[in-house]
Amino acid sequence: MVPKLGYSVSHKTQTIGSIFHITCSLEEGSLPVFFEWSRNGQTLKSSPDVNYKIENFEMHSTFTIKSIERRDAGNYSCLVNNGFGSDGQSLYEFFFSVEYESTQWTTIPKLGYSVSHKTQTIGSIFHITCSLEEGFLPVFFEWSRNGQSLRTGPEVNYKIDNFETHSSFNIKNAGNYTCLVKNALGDDRHTVLLSIKAPKLAKHVSHKTQPIGTYFQIFCNLESGSLPVFYEWLRNGQTLRSGPDVNYKIENFKKFSTFSIDDIGRSDSANYTCLASNGFGSDNISVVLSINVPKLGPAISHKSQIIGTVFHIMCSIESGSLPVFFEWSRNGQSLRTGPDFNYKIENFKKFSTFSIDEITRSDSGNYTCLVRNALGDDRHTVLLSIKGPKLSKHVSHKSQSIGTYFQVFCNVESGSLPMFYEWSRNGQSLKTSPEVNYKIENNDMFSRIIIKKIETKDAANYTCLVSNAFGSDRQTVLLSINVYIPKINSIENHNYSYMPKLGSIVSHKSLSIGKAGSSPVFFEWSRNGQTIKSSPEVNYKIESSKKFSTLTIDEITRSDSANYTCLVKNSLGTDSQSMLLSIKAPKLAISGIINKTQPIGSNFQIFCSVETGSHPLFFEWLRNGHQIKSISKEVIPRTIHVLQGITSEPIDYLFYYQLK
Repeated sequence: MVPKLGYSVSHKTQTIGSIFHITCSLEEGSLPVFFEWSRNGQTLKSSPDVNYKIENFEMHSTFTIKSIERRDAGNYSCLVNNGFGSDGQSLYEFFFSVEYESTQWTTIPKLGYSVSHKTQTIGSIFHITCSLEEGFLPVFFEWSRNGQSLRTGPEVNYKIDNFETHSSFNIKNAGNYTCLVKNALGDDRHTVLLSIKAPKLAKHVSHKTQPIGTYFQIFCNLESGSLPVFYEWLRNGQTLRSGPDVNYKIENFKKFSTFSIDDIGRSDSANYTCLASNGFGSDNISVVLSINVPKLGPAISHKSQIIGTVFHIMCSIESGSLPVFFEWSRNGQSLRTGPDFNYKIENFKKFSTFSIDEITRSDSGNYTCLVRNALGDDRHTVLLSIKGPKLSKHVSHKSQSIGTYFQVFCNVESGSLPMFYEWSRNGQSLKTSPEVNYKIENNDMFSRIIIKKIETKDAANYTCLVSNAFGSDRQTVLLSINVYIPKINSIENHNYSYMPKLGSIVSHKSLSIGKAGSSPVFFEWSRNGQTIKSSPEVNYKIESSKKFSTLTIDEITRSDSANYTCLVKNSLGTDSQSMLLSIKAPKLAISGIINKTQPIGSNFQIFCSVETGSHPLFFEWLRNGHQIKSISKEVIPRTIHVLQGITSEPIDYLFYYQLK
């Protein structure tokens, strides 16, 4: 058994020069035990060079300072351990602080503070220490129980140890124990009452509801109290005795008792009481056993599923007396299992299951499970509905420039096939034909509308309506057109001669220069500082007129990325202007969805659409940071027309995966 220390005071206030004494007493635990003292966390050891004294005994240890000084103030801790280890219940630290008071020294003996009452169980160790706090030495100690003087001897069950400044007492009997200390000038005394504990039972559930035929058991556990303890069982106030003619069993042990019924019947419903007693008192606990009608456990009340999926319901009893019987019905009509039906019913001792391997449109309805026994019944109903389509979330607004590529996806997250799609613009139905500038593509689980080059007239609300035999869903995307108003440079009309001045470069594909300056003027072009000239061997064209010059590349390549400079000069001076041509990195269209939560078995799709960027483009997919090389389901690359050179037309890649 791990060691447990008895209670002691946690604070002492004494005067300088008085006696400081602490006792660390073992209340229970396996011998041998080892004591260790510390002050302010620092271990203390006895030696001739210190002003304190430590004395260790079999079941207690003492720490004494005969004459305390100012430096002795602190927290004093006693640690006890044995070979069984320690935990929060077996390690006790007691802290004492020494403070200072300007009181007059007295020579009459005065005892230190101690507890006045201890309640313990039979068999535990009772130890008290009578410590001199101040007084003229020598002093003499006397012990008494209930007023009768006690003397140590081989015939008694207690032990008294007297020391110069304290006396200790070990005993195992109840009573009032008094310590008297005296010297030639006077005396002092302190009394401790030792009580033996009455039994205390551990808390227990007060009510049990069980079905007929189950096993019923109650434990009556002694939490504390002096042994021996005697147990008695009662049913509705009547004492019970074990015997061959009864259906219950009582087993008594040293610190607990059990009551059990192997197979409870209706007549066993009652109030069962355990009474525990010893020579010092008693305690009891009661448990009510109820026999009930069947009660079904909690279950869902509605299931919405896709045609062709498995429909399964379980009807489980939470409580109730056996045997129980199950019945199933659909829309109030009783159901029976047979080879001509597409459903299956399986009944067990405490539950029943109903299943349809592949549901059809006609299976939609209310399914009810009824459970009953001889005492009553309970029921639960589940509505099976066939799913209408549900669309995934999508962006509700797109703002694009004239001439860019526009597309909207209509993705079905769940629903029974087949699906039917219908697109409309501002409420007017849209159909694909050679005369229109849009294209509609329909798939089993998604549809999309595409406009390769949007115009001003295409600004509108585009709505996708998806429907099946059980319902519909829709979503709308507003397309806004970004309109840029051109700004014309002011024209200066003067007859004076001046240096040429270039206007701004306004085109990315065709570079045009010209604004002001005295004629004649001469233009010169360079790329990255190197002069360039038109010729049949190059992919660019330079055209100069009286007041402007243009550089054109019909089809730019990666090598055309450079800094292009136009230099204009006349007889009075020069001017120049440069433009950096960059090849665009890809930019993905904003999907608007960064998180999807879907049920197992539903259709999961992601669209990766490039809004702008230079061709060719390379796609790579990753899952949790790991590249996906190939998957078991369909991966559909979409082939679309890509303009030569830099294009604003999206290039998309469809990732389609059926979750299992």
